[in-house]
Amino acid sequence: MRVGRTWRVAALGGAFALAWVASCHAYSGDEGTAAENDAAVEGALADAGGGTDAGADADATPACIPQPIVVSDAGESSMCNGMLVDLSGNPDHCGFCNHRCADGLCLQGHCAVVEVAANDAGIPDITGADGDVYFSVFSPGIGIIGRYSPASNDATTLGGFDAGGAGVTSASWIKVGGGTAFVIANSIGVVGVPLDGGPSALVANTPNSVSELAIDDGNIYWIDYGDGVHRRPLDADASTQYYVAPFSGSVSELAVDPKVVAFAVHEDASAPDPKTLHIRPVGGQEKVLPALVGVRSIALDEEYIYLGDTSGRVGRVPKSGAGTIVEPVTAIPVSQLVLALAVDDTNVYFVTADNIYSSLSAIWQASKCGGTAHKLVDDNTYVRRLVSDGGYLYWPHSNAIARMSK
Repeated sequence: MRVGRTWRVAALGGAFALAWVASCHAYSGDEGTAAENDAAVEGALADAGGGTDAGADADATPACIPQPIVVSDAGESSMCNGMLVDLSGNPDHCGFCNHRCADGLCLQGHCAVVEVAANDAGIPDITGADGDVYFSVFSPGIGIIGRYSPASNDATTLGGFDAGGAGVTSASWIKVGGGTAFVIANSIGVVGVPLDGGPSALVANTPNSVSELAIDDGNIYWIDYGDGVHRRPLDADASTQYYVAPFSGSVSELAVDPKVVAFAVHEDASAPDPKTLHIRPVGGQEKVLPALVGVRSIALDEEYIYLGDTSGRVGRVPKSGAGTIVEPVTAIPVSQLVLALAVDDTNVYFVTADNIYSSLSAIWQASKCGGTAHKLVDDNTYVRRLVSDGGYLYWPHSNAIARMSK
């Protein structure tokens, strides 16, 4: 493991307003009757006691109080708590007052980025659970998972599985729940690897390509490119699967918790945009909210669904799907894809890049109440996942996990 490697961070970026107009439609695409499918999904979600999503904290959301952020990277000084401090290099007031860098290093008004859990192979995906960060390792033919513990600043290998021999891509997407790490292995499906080192087991044998995982206390969800969103109770065998939302178009971006299942759909599979946001609230009808330029990422907090689009904008809608307006949160001054989102009690964090293949990414922060976004860091790697856990942000960084104080 290598710890302590840092790189330079970028200066403040501006923002502009966004106003998304959306309309709602009743759901009408299930196999079987709508009542049967609604009952299955609502029953599964109602039994769940908690949930995780693609990078979002599950803490309760307090009253939204805007927090002014004035970033300095030019050696400027400011009065903080009655003292004159250098905002560009003070780890207790990094960039703005009372912004503390947990790793103790402030560079140009931004907390330094540190590599953890470094290895000789790539780390394609990470997820946060119970204060730790779990990761998959790229090792063709063999699926490997590991865990990074911030408390001990140590990374360990937890287990793996036979991914079918040479030529089969190893574990990619990863989620953790119920004492098991669930990973996607191409050409196989979804595999469960017990965190205590027990034998792995096939969770879902899928004939089509699979992407994205989401989990709550009772179910594992995944996207099948061939026919939509699927779910399997954690205590069922691999042959037991349910449609959450069958679709002939391309489905992507998936997030769930006990209140809602949210996902994005290409209604026209031949066109990259627009994508529409589909919301299945427990006890209500599915809502479809067309986005002006396409949904590219989704995250959840206690009350809202946050979504990023293809023009550098972040908005949110209530989990109930009520209303017809996507409420603007923030935007960056250039038209880029918002490829990953994470939220905590007060802020939204997001990744932008020129396109889905770009190896040049930027990570931003803004108040959930709305307002200006500021750039935390420029990263010269392919960043497609962002995890907010405790006082840190984490993301896959080539052959390691990058960690940065919030």
